[in-house]
Amino acid sequence: KIIAEMDVSPDIRLLTEEDAALFNAFCDKATEDDLDAASVELDHWLVAGAFDNGELVSAASMYPWDDMKLADTGVLTLPHARGKGYASRLFRGISHFAIKRGFEPQYRCQLDNLPSVALAKTCGLVEFGKWDVILSR
Repeated sequence: KIIAEMDVSPDIRLLTEEDAALFNAFCDKATEDDLDAASVELDHWLVAGAFDNGELVSAASMYPWDDMKLADTGVLTLPHARGKGYASRLFRGISHFAIKRGFEPQYRCQLDNLPSVALAKTCGLVEFGKWDVILSR
């Protein structure tokens, strides 16, 4: 099924600044490395979360890429909630919201992060390109 035509899972919803306490509690449960790698922020253009019995267990955020209608996506799932399908439902949900706003979702991940690569494949994504980041000292 095409993401834009799919129903969003009932455990997925958009997050706003009113969810700051909930989002901060989520971040407190994540590692610094996971937070840095995912780059999921509540003040991004579009933010959504996946919930388990009222607990935010996975968060995704998008921001427009330069001036294009491309929305870059980061996803972070708490360790105890991994492998349960939250991230794939969340990516599909936030992508649905972005497409309805006229944007095309883009998913980025580290190629050595095998769970992230698996998420992309589960969601039916194909590799578009590779981006090397060169750090200067």
